[in-house]
Amino acid sequence: MFEDFLFQKEKISLEENELKITLFVPGYGKDDFIIEQQDSVLVISSKDDHINKRYELPKNICEIKASCKNGILEIIILKAKISNKHITIN
Repeated sequence: MFEDFLFQKEKISLEENELKITLFVPGYGKDDFIIEQQDSVLVISSKDDHINKRYELPKNICEIKASCKNGILEIIILKAKISNKHITIN
């Protein structure tokens, strides 16, 4: 039971052009995870089936980065910047 509690700790933060997902997973390393983008869903699972998380992804993703160090899995989802453009008529 205590083990399940440790795996459920997470932090999600959203900034203008970035979504950051942090999972606190003591005892796990980078080789213990499978991270996949399935259409508009990010799936995070562990090879031992103790962790299975799904997150709806924002639109306009340009890059997803992941790192795992000292029992902290961090995923950064970068959104493309949308800018207004002036279009000249010829």
